[in-house]
Amino acid sequence: MRIKYNFDDSLFEINGNVILADFYAVRLFVQKINSKRKVKEHVASGQVNAAGLMDEIYHYLFRLYELQINPGVFKKALNHLNSKLGDEKIRKVLFDFISVFPPIEVYKGKSSASYYLNSFSADRSNAEVTLEELILLHIANYNPANKKLIELFDQNYFSEKNFIKKQLMNSIYFFKTKKNLVRIIKMFLLF
Repeated sequence: MRIKYNFDDSLFEINGNVILADFYAVRLFVQKINSKRKVKEHVASGQVNAAGLMDEIYHYLFRLYELQINPGVFKKALNHLNSKLGDEKIRKVLFDFISVFPPIEVYKGKSSASYYLNSFSADRSNAEVTLEELILLHIANYNPANKKLIELFDQNYFSEKNFIKKQLMNSIYFFKTKKNLVRIIKMFLLF
């Protein structure tokens, strides 16, 4: 998508997410998308802005939950998935995610996917960060409001779609068993 729509690298965070700092940046982003689409497939700036806000709200909720209610929950989730599905398969899923949605340093060839996943961002491993991104990608794909935006984050790009869905279901099951998280997320929409 970066090449197709000629998105500037400065729009991407370290983890590969698009960050649109203000409404003007959203309008420029949408202009690039709409210039390559038929009129009936155009997206509105408000749609992109809302999708970005929802993603950030979910990040905030997950982080708040991890810091205040269940410290290390993403490390626990990775351990749960590794024990249920196997270390090698989970690692493959994380590599698949990184290959489809590369963090900026991987995209630019400054580091490998392996190095990235074995590194840390602040107090969390990048494998934990990637798992969070994978879960949020699933939520974004599930949200019908994102129908016209799905091309930007479609989970069907993965080579192991069926296994990733199984992994996501195991992740969701893991999080549904955690205290207070389901109640917090239901307040903010899906799950």
